[in-house]
Amino acid sequence: MAIKLLQLLETGNTLRCAGPWNGSYAEGTRLYVSTGIDLGIEFAELDRWPTYRRLYHLHSQQTDLIERLMMERDFYRRECHQHARFGMVIRQLFGE
Repeated sequence: MAIKLLQLLETGNTLRCAGPWNGSYAEGTRLYVSTGIDLGIEFAELDRWPTYRRLYHLHSQQTDLIERLMMERDFYRRECHQHARFGMVIRQLFGE
């Protein structure tokens, strides 16, 4: 991708290659991808892609953790209510 990007910057023409980068062109500080919609990215953002990937995986892990913690909270809430009911029944049977 970096070689194609350098070729694009050098020639100023649209890219001619197979795949999703075919028809891409540079305008100012942005790289535009011809997908039928106006989709572009700043050249400075290309350096941030590894960070974006890490943040995506971190987001997935945090979402999974939150879901697990909510399930555990619900479990312990049910257990607490069940123990409280059993405690009330035992107290009624045996008194104070």
